[in-house]
Amino acid sequence: MSSSLDSAVTLEEVIQAVGQKRVPLAAELAGYLVLEILTSTPPEGDIDPARTYVSEEGTVAFVRPKGEAASGNTEQSARKLLGQLLELGGSKTPALSATALRTTSEKPLAAELEAALIPLNRAAGRRALARVARDVRR
Repeated sequence: MSSSLDSAVTLEEVIQAVGQKRVPLAAELAGYLVLEILTSTPPEGDIDPARTYVSEEGTVAFVRPKGEAASGNTEQSARKLLGQLLELGGSKTPALSATALRTTSEKPLAAELEAALIPLNRAAGRRALARVARDVRR
């Protein structure tokens, strides 16, 4: 029996492929990826790229071994990740750049990202993430 993670790629692999310019990553897609990570992962602890998976369907999953305690701040980790993806992808938007650089906010980061990505089209974002996952696997 195969797991849905068998055909997925890690966020670490995505970062490496984008950094090597093997896979393009537009600013909006970087924002959408971070938004998906925020809504698909536990709300506590740093985001670990080695344990965050992007499937060929464009969905995101986080795997933490049982009994392992979370440490760190998810929102700060996500902002750092967004900044890294924007830098590696080579394209930025003013709203996403400001979101990545902000250290505190009255709104949750997910709400900031949704506002920066207006019009937000989750279906199109998932299709684009699916393309990225397939390209990384190649």
